[in-house]
Amino acid sequence: MTPTTSHPDLNPLKTSQSQSSRQPTIHHALVPPSDVSELILTHPADQELQHIYNLTHSSWGDALKLPEYLEESTHLANAPLAKNGGLDVWILTSAESHPNERPILSACETFLKRAFVTTSAHNGVNTVEEKIVYGIASVFTNPVYRGNRYAARMLIKLSDVLKKKEDCVGSMLYSDIGPDYYAKLGWTPTERNSQVEFHPKAYDNLPNVEILTANGLEELCRLDERMLYTILEKEKEVKRKMVVVPDLPHMQWHHAKEGFVCQKLFGKIPELKGASIGAPGQKVWIIWTHRYYSDPTKLPNDNTLYILRLALEDLNSESNGPHLKVLMETAQNEAKAWNLGKVVMWNPKPEILKLIEKSEVKCKVVEKRGDAIASLKWHEQEKIEWVENEMYAWC
Repeated sequence: MTPTTSHPDLNPLKTSQSQSSRQPTIHHALVPPSDVSELILTHPADQELQHIYNLTHSSWGDALKLPEYLEESTHLANAPLAKNGGLDVWILTSAESHPNERPILSACETFLKRAFVTTSAHNGVNTVEEKIVYGIASVFTNPVYRGNRYAARMLIKLSDVLKKKEDCVGSMLYSDIGPDYYAKLGWTPTERNSQVEFHPKAYDNLPNVEILTANGLEELCRLDERMLYTILEKEKEVKRKMVVVPDLPHMQWHHAKEGFVCQKLFGKIPELKGASIGAPGQKVWIIWTHRYYSDPTKLPNDNTLYILRLALEDLNSESNGPHLKVLMETAQNEAKAWNLGKVVMWNPKPEILKLIEKSEVKCKVVEKRGDAIASLKWHEQEKIEWVENEMYAWC
């Protein structure tokens, strides 16, 4: 799931008496003000968690029916990124009520993410440390309770909790309600929030590429980690930098979602997870995921092949341009085969964007103003730049 597509605090919805009577007993009508001290941040009981997913289906169910969406939530909770404390669900509620009897005023999720952070430089080499950032997702307030600043109160409390976590240096989220709401609470939008969009296209004779399957991702992810660590060590800019590590659990989480949805919609799971090309030392690869927001039989649609990660082993290789062209055509071909409406790559670096433009693969650059705006709250006063801000880090 993602940060809410509707405003979590504003525009309360008025419900009729019949609608109110259908609310479970855990959502009683006596709602405390958001500024009273009796509100607490805690974890939901099983019945409360079920109710949260019932409420959020209309926002984040995508192409799934409610029973399938509930099943998917359990499925994703068992993915490597979420297991063993990687995923936590939080609720803002009344301290005066008991579990399964208390109002769920607002809710969200957090994902633990590994991050590389530059700290200082010595003899031209930066010190790079592995730290923790938390991805905040699925920020939601029951429409019955909106207009009371419960989401804001929850996020303020959550930020205080995360600051006390061992090795946690900050938190991140992707706003679907523009940049202002979360910025006022301390989550500052990154400098670049753009995406490149390509049309699906079938190609008869694509050059040979190495097709990536699930079994081939671990080695590339480890190589990617080593490359990023080295790049940060040698970074010449004074500004500190942070990157969410593009490790295998991130890719597996996206592919767990992809596999579940495709199995429900088509009775099969995409075998191709990306493509790679180039000799050792000059390898370029992309890892992707299929995302279905709506009925895949209807065109045009907003269903998307997302490029989770684009990696180049040698940033200065003259073969990068031709290799990137072939990889993007391979992605277009995959999107066409799976009836997806577009191919999307998030926040390519300027030098990558120039290579794409020179490749003559038709595309357009879109500035994201109200959807999936990457925002970061850093616990230290010194400013830091979030680099390699690509789709794999989304949650």
